[in-house]
Amino acid sequence: MIAYNRKIIFNYLIAIVVISLITAILTKPSSLNPILFMYLFVLPPLPFLILAMRVRKMDKEGKYLFSIGAVRGAMIGALLAIGIPYGILIISTLTYSGGGANIGVGLLLLGTPIYLAMATSAGWSKGMYSHIESLKRPMDVTALIMVALAMSGKEITTEMKDELKTLFHDIFKLDEHESHKLLNHMITLLQQDEYPINNIEMLLEPSINSFSEDQSSSSLELIMHIANFKNPATAAQNKIISDLKKVFQDKFSTSN
Repeated sequence: MIAYNRKIIFNYLIAIVVISLITAILTKPSSLNPILFMYLFVLPPLPFLILAMRVRKMDKEGKYLFSIGAVRGAMIGALLAIGIPYGILIISTLTYSGGGANIGVGLLLLGTPIYLAMATSAGWSKGMYSHIESLKRPMDVTALIMVALAMSGKEITTEMKDELKTLFHDIFKLDEHESHKLLNHMITLLQQDEYPINNIEMLLEPSINSFSEDQSSSSLELIMHIANFKNPATAAQNKIISDLKKVFQDKFSTSN
């Protein structure tokens, strides 16, 4: 079952694919050579179809190497890259009264693959980092990873919630209200699919320089404790822990 945010984005992407194909059919081209076919029927829906497939794969495999914000940013970028030149084409088709083809519009459309590559890449990067940038404190990113491992793709148990709040109180020195608030905040963030939990290097990028060596050791201990709470850590949890160890080792081996 696709999570709420992913389901909305997936539906938007499929709707755009369908609308772009219908629009291409309604243009009723007089002739359809391979180049015209590519620009009318292939290029407009293609980026949205690829993004939809990535969202579907993200859901089926449970891999969070990228955030839904990255997909959303790429979708907006692709809409602009496609919408502006093709919008001009449609307006030109309806209003152009000159003889022969409108060379200016034709040249504008020729650059569409370049516009797409630039706009989708920029949108992807902007969307990916927009939420990660908020995780600048070691405590926040540690708490997020702890809660992510506690959830493990399912609803978090009451027993696990109590354990997390106890750790937030004992280690982070938060009172009961603050511990409860931090836990709920992290659960909400994870449910929004805005953080690439399986891409630890990217996730820690804004906060890594704020970690001391002692904080990195403490963070690892907390995360390993949650991963092995009541049951041995899964392969996916161990992969995250292994990646986290590597990031910390690279940082402190370089600084020493």
